[in-house]
Amino acid sequence: MKKKIFYLLLLILPLKNASAIDFEQITQDFKPISGYIVKSIGNEFIIDTGYNKSCKVGDIFSVIESGQKLVHPVSKKIIASIEKTKGIIKVINVKSNFAYTRPLYIKNKINRGDRIKRFHNIKAFFLDASDNEAVPVYIQLRNKLNNFKWIQYAKQKNIKSQISNISKIYNCYLLFIYKNSGLEIRDFKNDLVNYYQNTLINDNDKQKQNIKQIKNINNQFIIKNQNQSIYNKSLTYKKNNQNLYQLTKKQKKIFFNNYEIIGNLKGTAWASDFVNHLKTFYLASAEGSYLRIYKIGENKISLITEKKIKTGAQILYVKWFRPYSCSNPFICLNLWSEQNIESLIFEYKNHQLDNIKSNINTLTNSFDTNNDGNPETLLSQSFNRNFFWGSTVIKIKSMNNFFGDYINIPNTYCLFGSLISDVNCDKYLDLIFIKKGILYIYSKNKLIYKTSNAGGNIASITYDIDIDAKKSLINTINIETSPIAVDIDNDKCLELLFASSEKSFFQNSYFNNSIKNSGLSMIKYEKGMFIKEKIASLNEKSINGIFAGKEKLFLVINDSESNYSKSRLIYYNLFYK
Repeated sequence: MKKKIFYLLLLILPLKNASAIDFEQITQDFKPISGYIVKSIGNEFIIDTGYNKSCKVGDIFSVIESGQKLVHPVSKKIIASIEKTKGIIKVINVKSNFAYTRPLYIKNKINRGDRIKRFHNIKAFFLDASDNEAVPVYIQLRNKLNNFKWIQYAKQKNIKSQISNISKIYNCYLLFIYKNSGLEIRDFKNDLVNYYQNTLINDNDKQKQNIKQIKNINNQFIIKNQNQSIYNKSLTYKKNNQNLYQLTKKQKKIFFNNYEIIGNLKGTAWASDFVNHLKTFYLASAEGSYLRIYKIGENKISLITEKKIKTGAQILYVKWFRPYSCSNPFICLNLWSEQNIESLIFEYKNHQLDNIKSNINTLTNSFDTNNDGNPETLLSQSFNRNFFWGSTVIKIKSMNNFFGDYINIPNTYCLFGSLISDVNCDKYLDLIFIKKGILYIYSKNKLIYKTSNAGGNIASITYDIDIDAKKSLINTINIETSPIAVDIDNDKCLELLFASSEKSFFQNSYFNNSIKNSGLSMIKYEKGMFIKEKIASLNEKSINGIFAGKEKLFLVINDSESNYSKSRLIYYNLFYK
């Protein structure tokens, strides 16, 4: 009785560190799904649940067989039948309307037509590794996920040595680990299934999580103690002579005169990105399956190296990445190859490109989160054939095995054409991205601003959602140029610069040919509100890259009237009224 009263008090009284876990999202992710075994192939089973039923890799299904029937003592009618579990299977590959699974446990033979239920009667264990009692969290999980067979609640700080022991002793398949930072869900092999951040972390926890240490160990770059939420990172602005983003003195009005052409690029740049390495600006540009590196000099551009990445592949997105400021720069390439996504990472060293990581089946992009001109943070987003942009984003901790921490993102988030910076001057990072002509700004997990007519790239990809289907169902995705955040007027508040245009709906496989009223727009945060204005007009030209360097703003532009037009590197000088 006393124990029950204690649990009730824990539910009523406020905790020292309150929990703000998204239980609605957890309930949605682990809701029951029913289906059937369709076919067995070797030691694998095909089931009839796919993306169409929100099935995902890592889901666990129980294979059900009907047992003893329950007969009502008065009416003599069959009420139900007792269900028995004849096996447990795990999803390893998901298609549009079916999925491949492998058995974790088989008691009786699994046959075609056997019923399956997701997370039905699956044994789960709750491990509390937080500084406070997490019994209320456990009780809420137990109530909301009542399809699980909950084994026990346990308090344990040193969890690494306990995970395998718990799985063996209790024969459980899922382990719910509650920490100060959030809720981890791991399987019996200690693989991370999902992560849900605690959005009410106190200030001391935030400061601890914001400490970032980068070490080079046996050529494996490991970023330790990364914050698992991109919104909670506090910014400090450092005065640095090499800081590219503080351009001029504060004046009244920003405007641009006519642009100057530095030079033509080889072919047509479908994607491009800039980096400052050893006080020299470099441009990476992609056309088809070719990657080209240029050196930007004083009013000239020189081609340094050219590499054909993969025959028949289309390079969708190019980003420089450098885990620490003194290292050689790397290049993240996102390819569309054989009707699927593949990412690669190259090291740029001695004017050569060396492939150090291949066969990455997720989307990748890099970010400069501390505004020092160095893109030190690497994010990975899962690929979803139905929507292209998956629901899982990871902050990469090691390029060797490409693992990291899960972070919370909006449902609409797309990795390409995005930026992480502080644009509302509150010293916390904001998430900015362009999708379907709309620019979104999220701050602390909330949408605070959006505007239309954003984006100005001509690149796009059209593909079959289900390549095995008899009837084609296609999806078209625009690949947008990432905005940049620049402190143009030196007021310690960053302005947001981005490509803007009006696009036609008529597209082919790789180009959106018709762009109207293209140009460069700026969003500035003043007196508690965002102010948008167009600061440069480029007529019908698309923008495939933006970079701020010293007192110049560099752009890669294309004539949108032709797929085979020359790309140019131009720059604007900044003037003030």
